[in-house]
Amino acid sequence: MARQQGEATSGAVELPKFGRVGYIAATENEVALVKTKSGLIKMKVTDQVLARAPRSELDSVEFDKGMLLSRLKIAFTNGVLWEFDVPKQGRKNAEKLTQALGGRVV
Repeated sequence: MARQQGEATSGAVELPKFGRVGYIAATENEVALVKTKSGLIKMKVTDQVLARAPRSELDSVEFDKGMLLSRLKIAFTNGVLWEFDVPKQGRKNAEKLTQALGGRVV
């Protein structure tokens, strides 16, 4: 049986192609990549989950602050690595997410 996009799995999956902008969300139990769409002024979060993984599968979270572009790396115990470029305007939220997930800001 084929797995549906966003379907819960026992571990992290490789990131699907999601375009230029995505939104990382975290709940008490999960981390998810949520699809966005263009709004009138800024991107809007949709209800379509592109990938999700249990927080219990997190191995490390690291946010590397850059001057204009930063990097967010989320590594899972099964070897999967999610990497994101974070523009300057998203840096504060990415730092908060990193800290909430018990990660490290460098």
